[in-house]
Amino acid sequence: MTRRDVVGWAWVAGALGLILLATLTPQAGSPRLGQDFFAVPTTRLASASRDWVQNVLLYVPVGLVFVLRGYGWQRAILTSAFLSLATELCQYAIPGRDPSALDVLANVAGAHIGWTLTGWVRIRSSALVGLLAVGEWLVPPARAKRR
Repeated sequence: MTRRDVVGWAWVAGALGLILLATLTPQAGSPRLGQDFFAVPTTRLASASRDWVQNVLLYVPVGLVFVLRGYGWQRAILTSAFLSLATELCQYAIPGRDPSALDVLANVAGAHIGWTLTGWVRIRSSALVGLLAVGEWLVPPARAKRR
């Protein structure tokens, strides 16, 4: 296994650990038995917005991992959807957790954003390295003056 493989798997383990820690730990409150998975939240807008943003940000590293491992956006979307759905369904058994289909959508959006941003940064950084190489070729470094 190469160093790149070790780093890639470390990112996978870190992202998965963060997701499991954030989504499957009990929270204060009691479970809401019989809650509709597809219900639209009736909480205050600020709280619902904060929850949406947290769910998106939680899955951004998943998209990053898929770019670093060389996988396409389709695999990132399908895997994040499966992982998100599995964790949301597990939340039915965890006190204080509130499983929701909207969370699944936010998580998938986060993975896609992570994949897109990481791919964009890689393209930009590769272009920058190429421009620097061309720049060095066009403008060679100054030679030191001999005394």
